[in-house]
Amino acid sequence: FFIANGEVCIIDNSHDQPRYFVLKRGSFFGEGGILLNTRRKASVQCMTYVCLYILLKPDLMEILQDFHAYAQRMRQVAHTRAASAAVGE
Repeated sequence: FFIANGEVCIIDNSHDQPRYFVLKRGSFFGEGGILLNTRRKASVQCMTYVCLYILLKPDLMEILQDFHAYAQRMRQVAHTRAASAAVGE
């Protein structure tokens, strides 16, 4: 999911105490399930009116083949978020 407008709160329940992260316009979430083949470990709640762009896995993978720098950045974010979630397990 890509946030076109608005703010969402990511609620990470994989720790003893829930962790909250706010993402805004230009951010993305849900990349871990696609790039790392992991199950969802967080919930998302809209904080404001939100407009999202959604790409299914085949479409995202095709696009990332043409945008290597962005693909690398997205994978880095996915690994960082997965490592952060693993600390609470």
